[in-house]
Amino acid sequence: MGTWGTSIQRTVNVWGFHTFKFAPQLYYKKNNKQEKLLLFSVNSKTGGQINNIQLFESIIEELKQSYYCVQLGMTSDPIIRTANEYAFNINSDNLIPFMSQFSTYIGSQNSIYHLAKSLDLNVIGILPQNINPKLVVLPLLTQINWLEVEMLTREERHRRDRWMKYMSNYNIDPNESHHIGWLYPDSIHLTERSDGTFRCPTLSVDSITKALKNKIYPFNDDIFWDIDKHRLLWMEA
Repeated sequence: MGTWGTSIQRTVNVWGFHTFKFAPQLYYKKNNKQEKLLLFSVNSKTGGQINNIQLFESIIEELKQSYYCVQLGMTSDPIIRTANEYAFNINSDNLIPFMSQFSTYIGSQNSIYHLAKSLDLNVIGILPQNINPKLVVLPLLTQINWLEVEMLTREERHRRDRWMKYMSNYNIDPNESHHIGWLYPDSIHLTERSDGTFRCPTLSVDSITKALKNKIYPFNDDIFWDIDKHRLLWMEA
């Protein structure tokens, strides 16, 4: 589902269409979300594992004052000792009913991240050390590779060229931006790295708290996808 949803988003961005609905949707008949239930995961086979476990434990300890915090994952995952509860090795038949209870997901870019988005949970992605936060330029938030633009005219390739120029200014190999192509541009993302940016702040108790209150860019606001009205967001790179 994540691949399907973000592939649609990536394609329409390249062609210059306005895209306000680009995430996959799961329609689960029991809409029983509880606002104070928070789901999190720290491990991903492809998107990178969260390494600063002590920091994450301190954040969960703080969040426990307002939320009931549940770690979802496998028994091989690093255990966050401050969690209220652990939900490991849930089988596929029970995963959707279980996740549908939660209002918010915080954690790695993994299958849980995509399922949380499709179930309309608030998603706060945590990007690991290997993802450069300078690459998170919303609403670009994608590596526009040659396969996506080869059929376009020279004039229509300007967005791809702009993105490549942006990366080269930071001496970044374009291949390093691979994983951010699967992030959701209307969701808030934080970075484990200390060199966070305005659009991808460094993970901390304060940044998590602000993210939960929708006080971090992009504020989940559709206006950031009105390319004509907010062209500066696209031209910043």
